[in-house]
Amino acid sequence: MTLGENIQAARKNKGLSQEALAEQVGVSRQALGKWEKDTALPSLDNLRALAAVLDVSVDALLGTTQPDGTPEPTLTLDNLRALLDARDIEKQRRTRLWGGAALGVAVVLVCVLAGVAYQYDRQVQALRQSYAMMQDNFSATQSELSAQIEELQAAVRQGEATVLDWNWQPTGRVVHDLDGSWVPVCVAVTPRTATDGMTGQLVLV
Repeated sequence: MTLGENIQAARKNKGLSQEALAEQVGVSRQALGKWEKDTALPSLDNLRALAAVLDVSVDALLGTTQPDGTPEPTLTLDNLRALLDARDIEKQRRTRLWGGAALGVAVVLVCVLAGVAYQYDRQVQALRQSYAMMQDNFSATQSELSAQIEELQAAVRQGEATVLDWNWQPTGRVVHDLDGSWVPVCVAVTPRTATDGMTGQLVLV
């Protein structure tokens, strides 16, 4: 029989449940269940505590003696120590393995975050450049508009200086011909000052 089977048989012979035995030994019921299923090994101290509570010898739990006392060297205390040492080595190996995996995940996360930060910085730089170009275009447009306004103001001032009044009115009906529709218009302009030989020019836009 295995160590787990011996623990389970001794517990049942003692009339104890897993909860009761685990409480007396000072471990959890889950730990005791793993021992009985041979998926985990108790430490030497826990093995001695089990033997004391179950009123059996450590050798009986290990299966090194049969019920009649005949030796059955299927598992010795030295072998148990070797198994426990192997278990500790396996735990250390798994710890190192998980530590390496965690380090790898951390490196990957750092790389991903660095890539995201780089892309974000590039987008910010692109937005800043676009904003600067928009400002330049706005400044150029504003300058052109200011120049056009100044030209218009100059034309208005020039017109006010030379023309006192002007008026226009149609002098006939609308004429329809091959070139389209048109109507004769009479334009009257009163200059502010009149001198001999003054001529006028009418520009229709």
